[in-house]
Amino acid sequence: MTLSRNNWRTFVWVGGVLGAGLVLWGCSSPRYAETSDEIVEQPNDTTTIEGVGTERWCSDFGQSGLDEMVQRAWRDNMELKAAWARLERAQAVSKTASSSLWPSIEANADGSYSNRAFGGQIPTPGSGGGEAFWELSTAASYEVDIWGKIRHRAKAAEFSAQATEARARAFAITLTSQVAEAWFDVVAQRERIALLERQSEVSKDVLEITRQRLERGLAEAVDVSQQEQNIESLRARLAEAKGRLKTSRNRLAVLVGQSPEGQTFVDAEQLPRIEPLAEAGVPANLIERRPDVRAAHLQLKAADERTAAAVADRLPTLQLTAQIGFQAEQLARIFKQLFWSVGAGISQSIFEGGRLNAEIEQSEADARVQLYEYAQTLLAAMREVRNALDLESSERHRLERLEQQRQMAERTLELARQRYRAGTGDYLRVLTSLQDLQAVERTLIESRRQQVSHRISLCRALGGSWVDSVESSIANDDEE
Repeated sequence: MTLSRNNWRTFVWVGGVLGAGLVLWGCSSPRYAETSDEIVEQPNDTTTIEGVGTERWCSDFGQSGLDEMVQRAWRDNMELKAAWARLERAQAVSKTASSSLWPSIEANADGSYSNRAFGGQIPTPGSGGGEAFWELSTAASYEVDIWGKIRHRAKAAEFSAQATEARARAFAITLTSQVAEAWFDVVAQRERIALLERQSEVSKDVLEITRQRLERGLAEAVDVSQQEQNIESLRARLAEAKGRLKTSRNRLAVLVGQSPEGQTFVDAEQLPRIEPLAEAGVPANLIERRPDVRAAHLQLKAADERTAAAVADRLPTLQLTAQIGFQAEQLARIFKQLFWSVGAGISQSIFEGGRLNAEIEQSEADARVQLYEYAQTLLAAMREVRNALDLESSERHRLERLEQQRQMAERTLELARQRYRAGTGDYLRVLTSLQDLQAVERTLIESRRQQVSHRISLCRALGGSWVDSVESSIANDDEE
């Protein structure tokens, strides 16, 4: 087979275009995701933190009612449902991008009839003056993804969808910690209310004794007034605690998808005892355990793919087309006249005022933004783990000191009472000692509550494989 001069010129032109494309393709875009480990030092502690599991979230609290409340939040929380809905949207976008990898096929059916006037008269159908034309056809077009432009865009959309799923699971971790915080707020306020009620009863007993001593001339009226003032202070604190209890219940109700008037049953009356953790550092597998870190890395990979697609967009495009169908002037004979055609075309942008280069620069800049945001997310994750460990350790030491302070305050109060009964001490010392003890008792509850909060923060900071088992809550709504 010999090529004519025109065919040879065409062959040389096509080869030149493709050759230039290969040269440009060789200038591949940077892959920041592959070098992300060089930006920030990875955690290297291979030890595990005993007491905080990865298969279940914070199971060391040992409160089944809290576990049930968390399950309700995973199922009914509105923000989490919105996160799953965003995932469905991202997955649909990914499917749309992947569809470009396949040929586009469409079917057409056309029919027309036209009349032309002869001698000033418009003929009617069947008089021989009209023309009819009928056509049935199927056409297909396909862009050959020589340089991977379409594949890069599809991959970028896929990574973005995976990042959206990771962010949804990261929110599930945040939601779990919010539910736990609201739960233990309720428990802490209950303990606080019970303590204030006990302190009020003790203060009333002291007031009664003081009044009796006043009647016998062993006390002054100011002593009674000061004790009454102490009781009113306790009543104010009690009213505040009851108000906080209601708002904590309201917060918990909304977190599990109920109105604030809904019933949220908290079956715990006391804060749990938090066992101390062995000294440990930031775990080396933090990236796998933290879905927000995974999401940031997936977004970086998506940005790399978009940059690669922008580079490929400068290269020649090869488009294949094919069409087959039937056409006739009479509908009854349409299947007797077959026609078909195939074609191929190559297009290459010559001049667009620097638009394509600007798009590449923009994509590379976006990728660098994602790179530094990923590094910052990883650093923040390591900081959160380290802070939670340090704060829990310091709170444990503070709690030990408060316990010792409470014991000393109890002894001081008893000594002050003995001296007061013996007439060798004044009432102000008794009142001051009583107020000091009551303040330490209240601070103890706050410290124990803070210790629980630090453990919740540690659980949230560590993440874990348990979050991967959280299922989409909107799937149940669709089934209903």
